[in-house]
Amino acid sequence: MYYSLLATKEKEVRDKLFIEENTLKNHITEINKKLGSKTIQDAVQKAVLKRII
Repeated sequence: MYYSLLATKEKEVRDKLFIEENTLKNHITEINKKLGSKTIQDAVQKAVLKRII
């Protein structure tokens, strides 16, 4: 999630983490499920409020 805050494009995140597009999408989906969010932006907000990041 940290890289989601810094990167403006998914490709930048994938390049920094050395992962494939589907892997990133799967991670984002799982994060959204765990935080009860629908978008990565909402997930970031919830994570900040819960002091996860």
